[in-house]
Amino acid sequence: MVELMVVIVIVGILSGLAIPTYMRNWQDERLNSATKRTIAWLDDLRRSAIQNSTVCRATIDSTNTSLTGLCDNKPTEQKVLDLQQEIPNTSGLNFSLMGLTPATWVFTPRGTSTTEGDLRIRLAGSDLGRCLTLMKPLGLLRSGKLRSGLCVYTTSY
Repeated sequence: MVELMVVIVIVGILSGLAIPTYMRNWQDERLNSATKRTIAWLDDLRRSAIQNSTVCRATIDSTNTSLTGLCDNKPTEQKVLDLQQEIPNTSGLNFSLMGLTPATWVFTPRGTSTTEGDLRIRLAGSDLGRCLTLMKPLGLLRSGKLRSGLCVYTTSY
């Protein structure tokens, strides 16, 4: 009986150490997935602007954590990205636009951009975060991790 109790205590200690690490990694992967999905959606909108030789706009709704895309050649056809519906367990996900970033990002028929912006993606109750930046005039999208309030960029799309 004593041996069984010792095993149970050891398993309890190991679980206590592993669960916080697992939860942090799980949150980090959800943020990573949301960022990659957002970049893919924005890049698809950019490609639509190039293919149709028209201006396309992405409007960022920080309140509902969604993006709405609209191209001038099809003004009644909107593309919507709602991350809370597309990615499971992201009810605490929120967007914030930094500085003078406009809520509407514009892609030209050449795939360039007339706007630049910095979007921060975070989970409520977590210190983890991601950055997504649109750079003008090239329309380059970059993503990075948010560390101590600063963006550390690792990739560009």
